[in-house]
Amino acid sequence: MKKTSLSDIANKLGVSKSLVSLVLNGKAKQNRIGDEISKKVVKLAQQLNYQPNQMARSLRLGRSETIALIVADISNQFFARMGRAVEDEADKHGYKVIFSSSDENPDKLGELLNVLIDRQVDGFIISPTLNSKEHILRLKKNNIPFVLIDRCLPPIKTNYVVADNYNSTYNAVKFMLEKGYKKTGFITVSSGLSNMKKRLQGYKDAMKNFGVRGYGNLIREVDYNNFDESVREAVKELLLPPNNLRSLFFATIIIGMVAIKCINDMNLRVPQDVALVSFDDSEGYQICYSPITAIAQPIDLMSGEAVRILINEIKQKNVKSEKTQIVLPTEFIIRDSCC
Repeated sequence: MKKTSLSDIANKLGVSKSLVSLVLNGKAKQNRIGDEISKKVVKLAQQLNYQPNQMARSLRLGRSETIALIVADISNQFFARMGRAVEDEADKHGYKVIFSSSDENPDKLGELLNVLIDRQVDGFIISPTLNSKEHILRLKKNNIPFVLIDRCLPPIKTNYVVADNYNSTYNAVKFMLEKGYKKTGFITVSSGLSNMKKRLQGYKDAMKNFGVRGYGNLIREVDYNNFDESVREAVKELLLPPNNLRSLFFATIIIGMVAIKCINDMNLRVPQDVALVSFDDSEGYQICYSPITAIAQPIDLMSGEAVRILINEIKQKNVKSEKTQIVLPTEFIIRDSCC
């Protein structure tokens, strides 16, 4: 079925194609086009179900009014909520969002960037993978607007919005130590990502500053490729002899959910047998039989700031400006799991 064109509308009304275009783009008054003919153009366009040619419109405006969000896994509840918040904020600015998952694979990230650049998205919000420096530098070199979210890539100078991973972890571990849990195990992912490095350093510094010896033996880094089994092994190593720990800190929510299942299978009670704290919060943590103490990231605020920075970059694409780098505070929510 042939789509209705501007020419079709113009021919039926006996006016020029440019007049129809001006009316449908809201420029009738400034071009002194009368109300009567404007109403006729709009009415006929509706009757004929006219749909504008988005590609032509993009060429005319110099932008597609679409942005791309690339995260590790859009099905992960943290990134899913981020996607929703990015979409809501982008809509306020008249932009649509394309969602993609890198699966923590730098090669896939590179492929996604190529495809989306070819589709002429106006800019990117990216949660970068490990070893993605080359791809981020390519965006900078080609003057393509982008903002990093959740993670940054020092020493590359970019726009980014992240949570305060270091102080959040330091203060949470400090809280555990002050509660009397002198030997708190730390389970994290085996990763060189900036957010994970900051969380690990926050743990180490808190333990060191409180005079806890041998805390290096209380750290377990789990493997992405054998995730569930690796988490369960870490939990058992820390809670069973010879370690016999009575408190654990989870560096991510996905670690926490697997670890809690393991703790339940071991017939251990929370917090009577083991106290728990997690970075990131979720509804699942809130409805556990012993709700989990957690560090809640400001996902909505992070997402909103990232969109606003990106839109500004798009509008000022050819203007050199200082990069915006935002570190946002988190909220430490104390629940029954460590009381």
